[in-house]
Amino acid sequence: MRKALFIGINFSKKTFDVSVIHQLNLQAADYRQFENSRDGCTSLLKWIKTLTEEPCEKWLFCGEYTGLYSVCLSEFLTRKELFLWLENLLQIKLSGGIKREKNDRTDSREIVLYACRYQDKARLYQLPDKSLKSLELLLSFRERLVSNKHVLLVSAVEIRKVMQRNSTARYDTFMNSLRKTLSE
Repeated sequence: MRKALFIGINFSKKTFDVSVIHQLNLQAADYRQFENSRDGCTSLLKWIKTLTEEPCEKWLFCGEYTGLYSVCLSEFLTRKELFLWLENLLQIKLSGGIKREKNDRTDSREIVLYACRYQDKARLYQLPDKSLKSLELLLSFRERLVSNKHVLLVSAVEIRKVMQRNSTARYDTFMNSLRKTLSE
């Protein structure tokens, strides 16, 4: 079924920006910003219903896959059985050419235009399996820990090199035990 209403979403940590375009009038876009929370998701649906008489089956939500920032709205829309398409950030950016202005509002407009133009390529977003999502989160957290460990170790070695005669910079015992603990 061809979609009649396109909703472009630009996610950020605290908010998400939304642009809406009707199939019949591609020039006029409605815009609004919502809190990236459950209440914001509910407000989004109420707002969209004031803009159109089209049934929900003719709506196409499109956003960039942003990991954690897109989780709240993705789960909300999926549970409501609305069509959500999360696309790769680079795919959307490359399709639009060079842009002079860069902000959340223009990004949501770029996303909604992308959704309208490429609706035939839209893929329904499926929530990942809970156990896979848990594993993904744990692996991501581990990567951050390993990265931070490396930063701290490099910093400690640099301090030791610069402050050779200073006894407070000599924490070899601590460093060795830290290395041993983290390598296990």
